[in-house]
Amino acid sequence: MNPDHFRNVVWKPALKRAELEYRPPIQTRKTFATMMLSEGEDIRWVQNMLGHSSLQMIYTRYYAWIPKKTRKDGSAFMEAWNRKLRGHPAAQLEKLGEEKYLFDENSTKMTHHKKRTHNGDL
Repeated sequence: MNPDHFRNVVWKPALKRAELEYRPPIQTRKTFATMMLSEGEDIRWVQNMLGHSSLQMIYTRYYAWIPKKTRKDGSAFMEAWNRKLRGHPAAQLEKLGEEKYLFDENSTKMTHHKKRTHNGDL
């Protein structure tokens, strides 16, 4: 079966019967890729399913559909850093009610924090 035969004998009648506007058959491949990536499927799995020899093609064509795991660039690192810092012995100052230094999760600058009491006062 050649592509023209498939398009004219199978594809176009199927779209007409489904009451869908014409779209080229390749669109199903692109739809598959964007749906899989936007739902978080493994990029390498999608690469293999599409038959691409490298990830470059996936990144070039479908980068916008790859979900971002963070809200802002760098925020995942900053959150992890703060979690680690809170567990570090130097961060135990917070338990004593003293001032401490932590990285602000919304910036890359070191910020100065005081422990708040249960009513919100410094």
